[in-house]
Parts: sequence; structure tokens; C-alpha cells
Amino acid sequence: MEAQLKVSRAVTRAAIQRPFFGSCLLNLRVEMSDKVPTMATDGKHVYYNKEFVDSLSENETLGVLCHEVMHVILLHCQPWKGKDPKLCNAAMDYVINENLIYDGMTLPKGALINRNSDFTGLA
Repeated sequence: MEAQLKVSRAVTRAAIQRPFFGSCLLNLRVEMSDKVPTMATDGKHVYYNKEFVDSLSENETLGVLCHEVMHVILLHCQPWKGKDPKLCNAAMDYVINENLIYDGMTLPKGALINRNSDFTGLA
């Protein structure tokens, strides 16, 4: 399935099956970009890489889109002055992914997941 169609279907599924995430996604511009290796957000847009989305199942696509929404909701899209951006992003990913997995979402292989509930309640 073409990446753009897969993403559109995932946004529609979010609106129907997970209205909280769906309403958030519908307020963000979702755009294809070859400048990101996977998916990313700046708080106003969700950017996705075509080849990355091509490698995902529909459920994984929905999970990663919801992951990006969580970055926006948890106010992760701000400068982290004096902090290592890669380390900050990894820590935020662990928090987000634990919550998404708990909620029954599917994330792709390689997603940062700690199944020991070490990040429960953290933002």
C-alpha cells in the first residue's frame, strides 16, 4: 500500500477508534518528508518518511502517528537548552511508548520500550 494512503487510513482509524488521538492528528499537518528517517513532529506538523512508512504495518503506522501526537501533548517540542537532544528524545520515547503499549497500540520493531513500568506516570 502506498505510504500516503497508509498514513491517511491511519489518521482516519485514529479519528474513529481513538478519538483523542484522532482529534489531535486532525489539528496537525501530516506531510511526507525525506528529511526525517522515520517520523517526527515540530508541534505543528507530523513528518513521515515514505520508505519508513512502507516498512510498517497499518497498526504500526497508527502507533507511530500516535507516538508523535504524544510528543506534542506532553510539550516535548521545545528547546532543551543545556541538554543532549538525542538523550532527551530517547527518554521521552520511553515514556510515550510505555503508555502506548499499555493502551494496546502496536509499535514497530526497534521502538524504545521498557516493559518494567519504570516510566509510569512520567511526562
